[in-house]
Amino acid sequence: MPTTMACQSTLKVAAYKRDSDGLLEFGLSCSSDTVGRCELEYLAEGGANVLFMIRLEATCGNECTQSQVTGKLLRLRKANKGPQPSTQEVFQTIKQVFEPLFTAHQVLEHELVALSPQLIMVLDQHLSRLARPQARVGEHLDENEAFGILVPDMTPEPEEELLQFKPKWLAQSPSAPLESRRCRTCAFRARRKASSCTTSTDAQEVCPLALVSTSQEIRALAATALTSDTRLQAYVTDKPPILSTLLQKQQSLDPNGVLRVGDEAEEIARLTQAMTLRDCTLFVLAGRSEIVARLGDLDLKDAGKIAKWQIAETTLITEGWYTNEEAPGMWQPETICCLRPPQPPVKAP
Repeated sequence: MPTTMACQSTLKVAAYKRDSDGLLEFGLSCSSDTVGRCELEYLAEGGANVLFMIRLEATCGNECTQSQVTGKLLRLRKANKGPQPSTQEVFQTIKQVFEPLFTAHQVLEHELVALSPQLIMVLDQHLSRLARPQARVGEHLDENEAFGILVPDMTPEPEEELLQFKPKWLAQSPSAPLESRRCRTCAFRARRKASSCTTSTDAQEVCPLALVSTSQEIRALAATALTSDTRLQAYVTDKPPILSTLLQKQQSLDPNGVLRVGDEAEEIARLTQAMTLRDCTLFVLAGRSEIVARLGDLDLKDAGKIAKWQIAETTLITEGWYTNEEAPGMWQPETICCLRPPQPPVKAP
């Protein structure tokens, strides 16, 4: 079984072929029915998945199959503690639940692919030898997973620019106090900042409400904070339909708020869908001739997190994070949120 490394992050072991059902399949060694060979290069990983770039061998594979993997990333699931949906279930949910919520081409294209057990084993061994983020060391691929997902590679080419960010809560939480001075995202950001636990989304210092504001000036300021590329700034300032649709779906799926969710399965399902849309990623690629925008990270949130969401919401309310009346030792003036018109600074309570 070959395990030759072309470079530190590349493993030259993968072959792809078509199975009897027409499903693209990734394995290890070549055989009589192999239609192509490629290298898998480690690109990035999160808490649930690892992404590999697919690099084709120029002299192997027919044009039809090559076109189906060119410009794609292979997403493989990690072995996480506790129950989790299979890759097939994740794929079906994206196709059956989330894609119908948006118009054509507003969601990243996903394609289910089959995997050989040997490939997962070798890739996992390969990962253990790489320099990975410290928080991910010791995490493994799920050896029982038989499928992966192909997603488009949005890496920009020369003269292109990519804007990648999480729009978050584009509307105020239905549970927030009427006298709130912060939206849900900004309230949570302020709480994390006070605890010295900020995220990359916090670092953007953009209020999600600004992205869908009726004021072009406010949208332009938000666009400038997100990117220095003038093409992307103009796109965000113009209030693209994809953000308007995302706002509408967040609101319609969760009109009452996490504190008022009932026990009915349909209501719970709609809340998990809304929370998924509040944590998805928007990829905006400014190409040479057009701008392409797609939503990704649409793995359905687990209903088992509802209690956690309720605790977080209650904390934001009772500790005064929504109203900018948090405890004196953690108080900070709100300078980012555009929930309210500019007002004189609120003094610390």
